[in-house]
Amino acid sequence: MSLNIPDLLDREWQAFWLSVKSFTRLPTPHVAYSTVQMQRASSYLPWVGWVIGGICALAFLSLQSLWGTGLAIWATLALGIWITGAFHEDGFADFCDGMGGGWTTDQVLRIMKDSYLGTFGVLGLITSFLLKGNALLLLEPSQIPLALVLMHSYSRFGAVLLQNISSYVQRDEHSKMRLLAAPHSPWRLLVAGLASVVLAALLVEGIFLLSFLVGGFVIVLLMRRYLNKRLGGYTGDCLGALEQILELFVVLWLALF
Repeated sequence: MSLNIPDLLDREWQAFWLSVKSFTRLPTPHVAYSTVQMQRASSYLPWVGWVIGGICALAFLSLQSLWGTGLAIWATLALGIWITGAFHEDGFADFCDGMGGGWTTDQVLRIMKDSYLGTFGVLGLITSFLLKGNALLLLEPSQIPLALVLMHSYSRFGAVLLQNISSYVQRDEHSKMRLLAAPHSPWRLLVAGLASVVLAALLVEGIFLLSFLVGGFVIVLLMRRYLNKRLGGYTGDCLGALEQILELFVVLWLALF
């Protein structure tokens, strides 16, 4: 079967915009929805991170001239949350509540699905937000725009990677996440990973770049091991939690160097 390049490019372009539409509040062109196309769209999450991080970087540069570096950082972090509709933060909060308050697998999954926010979730969100902001304050102001893009892109690649090396465990057969749980092809993972590696190379080099990439991969593997032990796999909330953990890892690691 011959490869129709224009159709392939159009399909992937549509998948990218479907990813933007599904995981942000940003306006998008009209795109057709299907389960297969949504599975493709999830592989573009790191590139959606470029879009989110790029908007945040531009906002930071604009606000810095008005309010100074400190206030611009906190406002930019808040903007990133608004752009995504707190999508990943919500998963992180549910993850903290479930893992903090549940003992058995059934208890953890039940707490995660509960719409109420508990003490562990509140403390987790506050701690994460404060740590990210203060870590960004340790960077040179010239580093912050690229750091924001890397933070949003690399963290989403980690979530995509976990999705491909673990199993989905939520028991709800009609869950939207179940439709996205199919593994991606190797070339899709490569394209997703390049979105983050290129950015990392612009910020750091040599052994520091290698340690950064290895450190992030180790976090993904540790999360996989922990989730397999506690739940037998991952849920959508677990992916959101990993994304938030990796956002924090990026800014804390950059602050070290």
